[in-house]
Amino acid sequence: MILIKYADNFSIRTSFIALILIGVLYLFPYKQTNGIIYSFLVCVCLFVILKEVGCRMKSVLIKDVINWLAKYSYAIFLVHHKLIDLLVLRFDLNYLGKRGIILLFLIYCVLTAIISVAIHLLNDRIYSRFSYYISKRKC
Repeated sequence: MILIKYADNFSIRTSFIALILIGVLYLFPYKQTNGIIYSFLVCVCLFVILKEVGCRMKSVLIKDVINWLAKYSYAIFLVHHKLIDLLVLRFDLNYLGKRGIILLFLIYCVLTAIISVAIHLLNDRIYSRFSYYISKRKC
């Protein structure tokens, strides 16, 4: 959030340094470092790199896909682990072939997208109801 607020544009040099830093961090085993600091550094570097890539991207289709993923990312985050647990517990993965695993993954992706959109829409509806009642009480 601080990066978004105070660092509007990064130079290509900053992004290149972030890429090198991620490479250096990759060389250090995660378990031998402070996990919070390690994760923080990796996330900041990835943010800088992704912001640079996003600013240079010209394809409208790719930007639309990324915008969709960004819009629903928190809902996807909330749903995906529970959905994995529900799907994986119902199948014996040792006996599924490549096609079965790919099909299971596609089902998982589609269900995650559908449930995430539904959660997002439900959230918007609840938020608008609360906003309506709060604005009505102020009058």
